[in-house]
Amino acid sequence: MAQNKSWTKWLPIAIVALLCVGILSYVLYVQSPVDQPSTSLTTFNTSAYVDGEDVDSLLPLSLWTPKSTATFDEPGDYADITKYSETTASVVAGFISVDMSSYAGYWVQVDPDAETPFAEDWIYVANGGTNGVVNIQAKDPTTDVNFNVLDETMNEVTVADHQTDGNYTIIYDCPHYTTTAAQLHYGTGWDLSAAEFADLTATQQEVYYDEANWAGQFPLFDPNDYTYKTTLSHPNLASLTNAFAFKLTFNDSVSIVDGSATQVNFTLSDNEPFEIAVSGEVIYLVAYQPITFLNGPRTLGFEISYAANITLSDVDSGNLPILQSGNSFGTFVKLSDIAA
Repeated sequence: MAQNKSWTKWLPIAIVALLCVGILSYVLYVQSPVDQPSTSLTTFNTSAYVDGEDVDSLLPLSLWTPKSTATFDEPGDYADITKYSETTASVVAGFISVDMSSYAGYWVQVDPDAETPFAEDWIYVANGGTNGVVNIQAKDPTTDVNFNVLDETMNEVTVADHQTDGNYTIIYDCPHYTTTAAQLHYGTGWDLSAAEFADLTATQQEVYYDEANWAGQFPLFDPNDYTYKTTLSHPNLASLTNAFAFKLTFNDSVSIVDGSATQVNFTLSDNEPFEIAVSGEVIYLVAYQPITFLNGPRTLGFEISYAANITLSDVDSGNLPILQSGNSFGTFVKLSDIAA
């Protein structure tokens, strides 16, 4: 297994980030309508991230525009939501047609009142004082992420007091049969009405029950939970305030100091969109890119070695609040336990 990622790998990147944080901090959440012809008013095309279904007729958006008294002199100012006011409040995307040419940029709040299966998310639109068509991808989170950990011989690992060095693989997937009506993509506003769904055969309905066809796990941003920082411990998390993560809990505080009795050496395999973050007795593996399951279960490979006095106690999947531009973390919201 290739090994090129550890918690020390990001030190030189963090130094570079100090020089260009004002440019990079929001790279995941800045959109622009310039890919569409200029229009007299700004409109919004919204679609579901996984299956691409047009959701203009059901997805509410709020628009937050700069206050007339707002100044934007510091690098983090445009993420300060107190400098904005809500000028379009929870209007279905297909009904929004508004002049945004007076603003260099503004915030779009997706599903502000949790009226749909889609996650609340905030997207900064750097429109440069022009109108156009803004494309928004709405993110529907899976209801769970089930997983197991396998050793090099593909045997399931019992994590309680685990202390065996080696290479391991997390195999993880979403539920494939969800019947909670509020989660399913049919009914009012969807391409398929409730009556049309009822006319489908049981086999045809299974496509709609399978979360892999319409849901995933996604990094999210909320300026209300963001604090601009000039020192970044985890640059890949700087533009996120919530993300999917695996939580590895140990019997003692994890040390990265060579020779410590509680030292853990941990590396991820190549090209994994996860950041390693150590916090007390926990190692988080935080996904900073969207995770989808259209092509089947996902895998995450890692290598671990333990010092004498440290053991692995538990592994969970869940969602992790990311605070202070990736430098600290909130309360982990558990989705599933290992092998659950």
